[in-house]
Amino acid sequence: MVQWAYAQTKNVHLADTPQLAAMRERYGTFPSAGKPPSVDLGDTMAAGIFWVGGRMNSWAEGWVHYWTKGKGRFVTTAEEDAGFMEALGFLADAGKVDLNRVLVLRTASNFDMPPAGETPAQLLAAEADEKGFSGFDPSVEAAYTVGSVVVRKLADHWNLYESRVP
Repeated sequence: MVQWAYAQTKNVHLADTPQLAAMRERYGTFPSAGKPPSVDLGDTMAAGIFWVGGRMNSWAEGWVHYWTKGKGRFVTTAEEDAGFMEALGFLADAGKVDLNRVLVLRTASNFDMPPAGETPAQLLAAEADEKGFSGFDPSVEAAYTVGSVVVRKLADHWNLYESRVP
């Protein structure tokens, strides 16, 4: 289902702004961080804690490597995904949810690593000064832009997908 959804959305144009470009410019030592918004595939490390910085990032990369037997690519962090996936797991155990039909769309609203020369504390302080995650509004717009493509495709072709997972 992930590959199907990616095929539907990989060429979707996501809005970019001068503010986002300026924010990305600070991350010259992280090539992927400098790219404009796009649809990508990767793995999310969901945990019960919010983290920032190299040590925690290495921890997340290690767990993604372990859980995927070296095939995964750590791309985003999450906290809330851990909670709702556990709830869906309980519902699946009760026969109320088919986990093969769960598709998680994750957007990036902030960086988990500070730019070169800054500490994690400085990154967090900068985010607080900017009244929250600096990329939050664009990430919500991106979630709608990408997610609506998948939902529309499923709804328009429900006769195909009602009895089979795309």
